[in-house]
Amino acid sequence: MSDVATLIDALIAIVGQPFVRTTPQADIYRLDERVPWVVVSPGTVEEVAAVLALAHGAELAVVPWGGGTTMGLGQPLERMDIVLCLHRLNHILEHEPAELTATVQAGITIAVLQNQLGSRGQWWPVDPPLPESATLGGVLATNASGPKRLLYGTARDLVIGVQVVHADGVSSKAGGKVAKNVTGYDMMKLYIGSLGTLAVIVGATLKLRPLPPVQQLVWAGFPTPVAAWQAAQPLLRSQLLPNAIELVNPTVAAFLQRNVAGPDSGQGWGLLVGFDGVEPAVARQIRELQGMCQAAGMTAWWTDLDDGRLWRALQARFRPQGTERDERLVLRVATVRTEVLPWLDGLARDEVCGGEGLELAARLGNGLIFANLPYPHDRAGTERLMERMTEMRAQLMARRGYLVIESAPVSFKAQFDSWGDLGPQAEVMSALKREFDPRRVLTPGRLFNGL
Repeated sequence: MSDVATLIDALIAIVGQPFVRTTPQADIYRLDERVPWVVVSPGTVEEVAAVLALAHGAELAVVPWGGGTTMGLGQPLERMDIVLCLHRLNHILEHEPAELTATVQAGITIAVLQNQLGSRGQWWPVDPPLPESATLGGVLATNASGPKRLLYGTARDLVIGVQVVHADGVSSKAGGKVAKNVTGYDMMKLYIGSLGTLAVIVGATLKLRPLPPVQQLVWAGFPTPVAAWQAAQPLLRSQLLPNAIELVNPTVAAFLQRNVAGPDSGQGWGLLVGFDGVEPAVARQIRELQGMCQAAGMTAWWTDLDDGRLWRALQARFRPQGTERDERLVLRVATVRTEVLPWLDGLARDEVCGGEGLELAARLGNGLIFANLPYPHDRAGTERLMERMTEMRAQLMARRGYLVIESAPVSFKAQFDSWGDLGPQAEVMSALKREFDPRRVLTPGRLFNGL
């Protein structure tokens, strides 16, 4: 079906005229300098399946799209013919409060999901960036998480089952609807985090938690990262149960102080810690943390109820959107927990990555560091940056760590592999891609090894 007009007529027959957009309306879905020639918004799983079957027959590239918040992740797309927008699949289909589960369509935003669950005293304990725009399907496709993964885990840990539609339009399910059902567990884990390259996630059954009665946020200021690190170590070794421990550099700390909240004094490094639970237990843990921070030489102290605003603002600094993706480069570094401080301090002092405008945030309990730096548009600066990224990646891989480019201008991603060498994992995913999508219909080129 090579005739464009005929194909568009076929798509209109599936989803209806109002839900098929062509240029110039499709221009807002520009990605990696590619613009789809049609954007389709199905309203049912059956319509998703019909669109994919049509694209499969015509060998057209389909890019699933939720809120678009993480589309900067990955390699430049090889092709992008159709954007499959899932925002109409936005309902909670079942909610079983007694079982602490909910079955939800993929197009619902995380903010709407949490609000609806919260009205019944529950929540899905995943806190990805930009929840007002991020959809459940996008969060699962990227296995996104936030600071509270320290206590609650990632999306992959908090899903019981998924429903997907494959590249040829065939729908299938993996997992189940109750926590004790583990049928299809391994396949479900593969779909989550595959960036929509194996199948389109259209729904999921989620593990829920009761809303904590109290959520509290603590900010301790320190003159150096070493002092903040010394305060965090007894916390990590203790029996306290923080839900998040983040260390931010002075640039990020100053931004949060200006725009959200924080201590009135102190312009140094910020140790941000979250606690939740019953009020007496939370208060006791905060008192113990304050003693640890005082012993390490803190210069500022602030605490308040955690309404989520500070965590959202922090994460947004490392998730550039729109044209900002052309001006910033965001790295995710993973290392063993004991080596976070050397890497954090090294990045801050680095001749290539460091300097004015560098923003750093480290999840001290998970061994993750996020770095957001200005992108050098001159050739010499870009070459120095690529050389430095290559050196860092080799050092990390030698210790079983990794470096991933979370977001960068397309010109940089065209020259530098966003993922690096993933070893046997890449071979497994390549075999699965050949099995599930031999015509390379779904998001071709975005994942590692050009999958």
